[in-house]
Amino acid sequence: MFGLSQTAGYAIRALSCLESARCADKSIGGVAACSGIPRPYLSKIARRLSAAGVLVSRRGRRGGLALARPPAQISLLEVAEVFERENLFHGCLLGHGRCAEDPDCPMHAFWKPARERIREALRACSLADVIRYENLVAARRGVRRRRIRLCQ
Repeated sequence: MFGLSQTAGYAIRALSCLESARCADKSIGGVAACSGIPRPYLSKIARRLSAAGVLVSRRGRRGGLALARPPAQISLLEVAEVFERENLFHGCLLGHGRCAEDPDCPMHAFWKPARERIREALRACSLADVIRYENLVAARRGVRRRRIRLCQ
């Protein structure tokens, strides 16, 4: 199945945990416990998100993690680009490195517009949409399983 890398998925999960009521402890350890992401891996993810301006990290007793902006202002594209630079957005679907924009490639006619649709869908979906989705899932858990659209 085609999708974002595990690291990008973890990053989105960790960021959404920061706005969740179930994650009262905003430290690396608290967010790791809330999200189920191994602490050392989350530390690396947090450093990259901080460098990209998505996350603010403070050390010390009153330290912890916080979103750099409101969730509605953070698109999934912004988060994904931190971790998917070459593979998803510039890579060849057949694994030949960077897309050469070669119309002779048997997958080029499919991949170029598909790649742009993926970018647009990720741009249109914000972290607030993910948080809203996760809140709905949590509220419905155990009551009734129903398919929920993430982004319109």
